[in-house]
Amino acid sequence: MKKNKGINLFVIGMVFSTLGMTLLADYKTLQYTAMILGLLIMIYSVFVIDKLKKSQTKK
Repeated sequence: MKKNKGINLFVIGMVFSTLGMTLLADYKTLQYTAMILGLLIMIYSVFVIDKLKKSQTKK
């Protein structure tokens, strides 16, 4: 069975978003950068998970 990289990417995206909302709240540029980066990683991870599920159903 393949390791699901999408879940790992989703967790990393959540970490970036959480850091952006909490620790980096004093630095606006870093805050928005971390939150946008986390959001983009989470969106990409959804596509990775979807691709993996589609390949598993075709087998």
